[in-house]
Amino acid sequence: MNKKLKAVCFGEILFDVFLEHKKISGAPLNVASRIKSLGGDVSIISAVGSNSNGRELIEYIKNLGINIKTIEIKNEYPTGMVNVILTEKGRFSKLNYRQYYISNFLTFDSHKL
Repeated sequence: MNKKLKAVCFGEILFDVFLEHKKISGAPLNVASRIKSLGGDVSIISAVGSNSNGRELIEYIKNLGINIKTIEIKNEYPTGMVNVILTEKGRFSKLNYRQYYISNFLTFDSHKL
């Protein structure tokens, strides 16, 4: 019997902001996208702001085929952003969190899984 893997990832989905561009990031998203690429069914429990950055994250995750029903959209909080500064050799020199984790303010409903 070959069962399909089902998984739920929890935590922050956000943007890493570099000097000239931004990149979609977050450990739960990295894990979820890998599980999906291996043929699993996966959901992410997280939150994003109702701004354009939040909409961009939702669209990106939806296009990966990951369940977005468990991602809350918060009007009162911005989407997570992390300022990243790289050294001349391309290594992380500093990570500066611009605000709190929005996922700390979840009001999750398990029936969405």
